Amino acid sequence: MGGLGDAGVYSFQASKAMTAGEGGLIVCRDQDVHDRVWSACNVGRAPGGRWYGHPSVGWNLRLTEIQAALLLPWLDRLDEEIERRNAFCAALERELAHVPEVTVVPRPEGTTRDSRHLLMLRLDAGVDRDFVLAAMAAEGVPLDAGYPPLGTMAALTAEGARVEPCPGAEEAARTVVWLRQAMLMDAPEAAGDVAEALAKVLTD
Repeated sequence: MGGLGDAGVYSFQASKAMTAGEGGLIVCRDQDVHDRVWSACNVGRAPGGRWYGHPSVGWNLRLTEIQAALLLPWLDRLDEEIERRNAFCAALERELAHVPEVTVVPRPEGTTRDSRHLLMLRLDAGVDRDFVLAAMAAEGVPLDAGYPPLGTMAALTAEGARVEPCPGAEEAARTVVWLRQAMLMDAPEAAGDVAEALAKVLTD
């Protein structure tokens, strides 16, 4: 993770698989990028400069020591948790072979390891996603609708921003649902219950 560009960003917000409630981490491969990021996160200070010297505009975005203290021990169990989530996802993908209306969204090309923050499932065209979400919740298997396309958000449209068509995002918004990581931490045997509930909902 974090190897696709000059910087990689990790979130420790409350819904993430490794969380300190809020906060995040940025890793850099280039010293100049690091210094610029450090300055932006430290109210515009310059690395090695005066404490009240602010050569640029920045924000107060620093992870606290208390948050770091919560996160550091988590590293000891992170590999085990990732393996557990991947085992559940693999089991669910096998079970879904019997539910033709649902497929697992494949990992992006080049993925070497998936932390499985969540698992995305694609419903066949014509399946009523809103019905599936409501019916699965009634079955005790809550799914998430995921993100709407950015171009539909009022913060952008109200400002008169130019919104280009994004057919891929729009199609995903109509057909993709999420399983969040709390469910993925269950034993692989429980994947059969998820597939059974999906099969029931899709045949009702």
